[in-house]
Amino acid sequence: MHPRRWHPGTWTQRSILAPPADTDHGLWLAANHLLGGLVRDFAADHLSIGAPACGSWLRVEPAGRSRRNVTTHGPRDIWKELQDLAVRWQAAGSPSRYRLLFEPDGGQRAVSACGRLSWRLPHPPCASNPYRRNLARPWIG
Repeated sequence: MHPRRWHPGTWTQRSILAPPADTDHGLWLAANHLLGGLVRDFAADHLSIGAPACGSWLRVEPAGRSRRNVTTHGPRDIWKELQDLAVRWQAAGSPSRYRLLFEPDGGQRAVSACGRLSWRLPHPPCASNPYRRNLARPWIG
């Protein structure tokens, strides 16, 4: 079925693909890091995700048995990004937990048990972390 266009940059298509379940915590954690800039509206009746930086958004609503209407707007195809990540997540065994690896350069990486899904964690500025201890100067007192 061809997508239906409503407003410039907005289209709706019928899909047999299901959105990730709310209980797929490992997928949503990966999405938070790998699909940057997305915000989910948990108060919405149906799956609603926005990308405020570019004005893109996605809404998925039931449209009969095993079908959904997927409406998207803006330059990002959030539905495709989410479905592509779901394929990667499933190929990694649908992990609900990730290991934390410490890299030689001091970086940190979250990695699925099989290693097929991973991402580097951002470095927070050291000066903004009041709990980071300067190892060259021990705490006194």
